[in-house]
Amino acid sequence: MRTPLLFYDGHCPFCHFWVRFILKYDREKHFHFASLSGETARMFFKQKKIDVPESIVLVEEDGYFLATPAIFRIIKKLGGVFKLGLVFQLLPLPLTNQLYYFIAKNRFLLRKPYDRCFLPKEEYRKWFLD
Repeated sequence: MRTPLLFYDGHCPFCHFWVRFILKYDREKHFHFASLSGETARMFFKQKKIDVPESIVLVEEDGYFLATPAIFRIIKKLGGVFKLGLVFQLLPLPLTNQLYYFIAKNRFLLRKPYDRCFLPKEEYRKWFLD
């Protein structure tokens, strides 16, 4: 499995925005992507014997990370000015996770979920797994 691998909700417009954001600013092209509803995710979570979480999941060589720990690790990989976002690591993890899950719970209030995953531009397809 390619790492780092970011599992995201393929039906969520908010998640699509952030995937496109990472694709644009990941200058080193660290990240690979897969939908939480895809075959790669199904096999990964089956192997780990865990239910598919209601969160982004970042898989790296040293393990997997959910919610804000995943976000902070993504920020570190993006580097540059984005590292300013790491100031939020000073807040207690339960608080940052609570904020994350509040946004995740309400993400469909602004836009309806997509009925299918978006197809990335041809130039980005090699970073996406099924």
